[in-house]
Formats: sequence, C-alpha cells, structure tokens
Amino acid sequence: MGVVRMLNEVLITLKIGRETYEITEADTFIDDGVCVQLLSQDRYPQAYPTLSKRYVKELSKFARTIRLSNYKSPVEVFGIHRLF
Repeated sequence: MGVVRMLNEVLITLKIGRETYEITEADTFIDDGVCVQLLSQDRYPQAYPTLSKRYVKELSKFARTIRLSNYKSPVEVFGIHRLF
C-alpha cells in the first residue's frame, strides 16, 4: 500500500500583513530571483502576497515541485510538498 498525500493538508501557516494563509500542496508560488510571491491565494485584485526572507527559509524545508520554468528566465513557478 503506497503513501497517500492529501492536497488539502495544511503544511505551514504564513502571516503576511494582516492576512493569514494556510499553505497546502495545492498552492502555487512564483520566484523571480528577487522575491517569492504566493499566487494561488490572492485576496485583492493584482496583489499577490510577498513572502519575507524568514518564510522563504521556512519553505526551503519542504520539497519543491516545479510547475513552470523557463531556461532563459530566472522565473520559477512551484508548489511545495513534504519530504517522505
């Protein structure tokens, strides 16, 4: 019997500004080499939350699933999941 991963399991909770975001495997981030933003839970038009360096370090504890990457550009779109 294999390991069953749940997409809606909360991996980490981030507090950005006044908002709290519960991050799951279904969430998507973008890293442009300057900052990391949360794409999947934007709550205001055209305002993606930007993660602090502390939260970027917290995300590095998880494995990245690359969803989009262009070799000519430093932009990377990714999700996270637990290491098993």
